[in-house]
Amino acid sequence: AQSEATSGATNAYPLIGDVVITEIMYHPADSNAFEYIELCNRTGSDVALYHDTVTSNVWKLSGAVDYSFPQGTVLAAGECLIISETNEAAFRSVYTVDAGVTVLGPYEGQLNNSGEDLYLTRPGDPEALTGEVPAIIVEWVDYDDEAPWPTTPDGLGASLERTDASLYPNDSSHWKASDSLTPGSFAGGDSDSLPDDWELEYFGSTSAGDDDDPDGDGASNYDEWRAGTDPANADSVFAFQSVEASEDCVFSWSSATGKVYSLWVSTNLVSGSFTLSVSPIPATPPINTFTAGVDAVECLYYKVSVEDE
Repeated sequence: AQSEATSGATNAYPLIGDVVITEIMYHPADSNAFEYIELCNRTGSDVALYHDTVTSNVWKLSGAVDYSFPQGTVLAAGECLIISETNEAAFRSVYTVDAGVTVLGPYEGQLNNSGEDLYLTRPGDPEALTGEVPAIIVEWVDYDDEAPWPTTPDGLGASLERTDASLYPNDSSHWKASDSLTPGSFAGGDSDSLPDDWELEYFGSTSAGDDDDPDGDGASNYDEWRAGTDPANADSVFAFQSVEASEDCVFSWSSATGKVYSLWVSTNLVSGSFTLSVSPIPATPPINTFTAGVDAVECLYYKVSVEDE
């Protein structure tokens, strides 16, 4: 799939999923060590590795190996996990792994030392007539042990490591031989909450920080990402554009496609306490307008927030 529709134009970059394969140890140098696969959530939101309504239908690895994720598995924002050919205790006895990293396994089968297809799939909606559950491909890597793929992961001590979680996985130039073995700690991304593809779109790298404000508009990169505004354009900011008060109070604020808003009200700014007035309010880009009644007795203060998608 493509990242966006481009009918009549140059094809867009391939669509990259929220959860990606970031490391493949397919041929350990030590015969007593174990194969493993590292998955990472490259977004700022948790991802449930199961169907949103039929929770017994779970994500799977297939192709080179077969593995069904345990029911209820959730990969937190920015978190990585390991799936190994062995159990957790045996794996931790060989590799240095942070205590907070989830280690799953064993999977069925083995990763081919000469290269093989590896799929990460999620369950689709069950077919109405048959009950069959389609497997939707989230990631597909057809790795190899020969150039142009890195060759030292083939039994010479390194693993195959992705250089950037936002880049297309089926391209050998987006993989390298690891400098060291650090399962569960992806070195090819960054530790902020910003999606790598968003950083690349606006900054050309993944070096931007959550709290940075490169356009000086008072909104951090994290706030701009959540609001759908341009972090490199000071005129693109999530804020009230106008407030008109007469018989009613009419608010207007800048809005972005796909966003949902909530309107909050307070009678006392000193206390800092706001009460939810209206939610959800779907975006009507580029401007949202909302009308509220005017209270003849109290002075009311309003704010608008972006809700999690």
